[in-house]
Amino acid sequence: MSEINKHIFLDKIEEKHANELWMLHSSPKIMLYSDARIIHSKIEALSNISQLQREEEDNKSCYRGIFIQNNDKLIGKIGIYNINHKHKFCSIGSILSDKYWNMGISTKAYKIFTDFVFNNFDINRIEAQLFEKHKASERIFQKLGYQKEGILRENFLIRGNFCNSLVYSTLKKDWTQNQASK
Repeated sequence: MSEINKHIFLDKIEEKHANELWMLHSSPKIMLYSDARIIHSKIEALSNISQLQREEEDNKSCYRGIFIQNNDKLIGKIGIYNINHKHKFCSIGSILSDKYWNMGISTKAYKIFTDFVFNNFDINRIEAQLFEKHKASERIFQKLGYQKEGILRENFLIRGNFCNSLVYSTLKKDWTQNQASK
C-alpha cells in the first residue's frame, strides 16, 4: 500500500474544486473507460457541481470527491447514481486522476464509499458496470469481494463505438459478512 493510499479521504465536492473537476472530466486518458460526460470549461464544471448537489438533495445520486489528507486538491470522484428506492439498489462508479493510478487509491475509495452507502442509505444492492477491457477496474471489484454477474453485450455507445460491460455487484448482507471476516 502506498503512503498516499493510507491518507485518502472522501468529502463533498464544492465549487472551489471546479478546476480539478474540469481537469478530470476533460482528460482523454482518464475518460477513456468512463461514460461520464466530458466537461469543457470551468463554467461547465460549476454547473456539474450544482447538478450533483441537486441530485443528492433529491435522493437521485450521491457523489464524493477523493482527496489526499492535508491537501484540498480533488484527485477523483466516486458516487452512486440511478438509485432505485423501490427495489433498494443503485449503480456505483468513479474516476481518478491518472497521476494516482496503480496506487490502491481506487480500491480504498470504493471500500470507504461502499461502507458509507450501506450505512447511510436504505440500499440492499450496489452494482457496477465496467468496460470489459478495463482490467484494472475489474481487479478492484474482485479484491473487494463484489460478485461478477455477467456481460452486457454492446450496452454502451462510447464515442461512436458499442462496448460490452461487465456487471459486478455486492449485497448488503454479503458486504457486511465479508467486512466482519477481515
